[in-house]
Amino acid sequence: MIDFDEYYDALIHRLQKTDKGMQPKYLFIFWAISVKFVGLFLILAILSIILFKIPVDYNFPEIKFPTPAPVVATQVAPTSTEVIQNTEAYTLPEPATPIPATPEPVVQVTSTIVPTISRFDASDASQNVEIGIPLSGLTVEDIPLVISQLYSVTDEHRDVGHHGLDLGYYDYKGQYIYGLPINAVFAGAVAGIIHDRPPLGFAVMVETPYNSLPDEYRKALNIQPDESLYILYAHMVEAPRYLVGDPIAWQQQIGNVGNSQTVEAHLHLETRVGKSNFTFNSMAFYDTSASDEEMNTYLRWRTSGDFRPFDPMKLFTEMYHE
Repeated sequence: MIDFDEYYDALIHRLQKTDKGMQPKYLFIFWAISVKFVGLFLILAILSIILFKIPVDYNFPEIKFPTPAPVVATQVAPTSTEVIQNTEAYTLPEPATPIPATPEPVVQVTSTIVPTISRFDASDASQNVEIGIPLSGLTVEDIPLVISQLYSVTDEHRDVGHHGLDLGYYDYKGQYIYGLPINAVFAGAVAGIIHDRPPLGFAVMVETPYNSLPDEYRKALNIQPDESLYILYAHMVEAPRYLVGDPIAWQQQIGNVGNSQTVEAHLHLETRVGKSNFTFNSMAFYDTSASDEEMNTYLRWRTSGDFRPFDPMKLFTEMYHE
């Protein structure tokens, strides 16, 4: 702080030395008033800054800060029972037009007329001198060329391996096998009918007794007088139009090749030798809908040993056509 008394005495003393003619009284009043006002102004200015925080312009350059982004209120997550709807529009691509599957050709069975005889005559072997071809339009030489699966039974008391011969093709001599007529290899009688049951589908069993077989077949297959040859034709297009006991002529059409209870169209041919005059009611296996009777009949045919399996190709080898 300024000591005005000392300042005043020093000032009067200086004035007295420099100007002897001036009256110090008036000078004192002038300078005292001036000093008092200046000091008071300075004191008031300092107090104003401290007490009232009067801003002081220091002429600093202006600093501009970026405007903050507006705060968006966060939406409360919906409860588990609420459904969040998406209001944003999306343009979904047009679904591809499916290519229609080519339907399998519908084949009508055009069976030849059943012979007029009321019962099959086992002693009549005149029409069985030669073996018949099971597929129309093919020859004996064609059979090995259209095999889709070979016979492969290693244990005749177990249902393992492949118990028959599959004949199937997509294009052979310009023809697809689906719908091809199936003809009886030998004359005989219907021993069983299967109506679209797994695993054989629509099928016919034909029995040819000992007396109706050529002698070379009896010897080659070791068929006894009280036994018969049984041939199963399976996976046909539709149900056979026969009843058990109906006579079948040599090369008579008994159905058409299909894919019932299988994937690819083919003729499944099974051949066995067993006791004569046995009839097979419906057979089924590997399915929960199969009845006990159906399963027992299937196992009787496949695994009992009462019906001895052999490779159907033995019927079409050259040794039987000399």
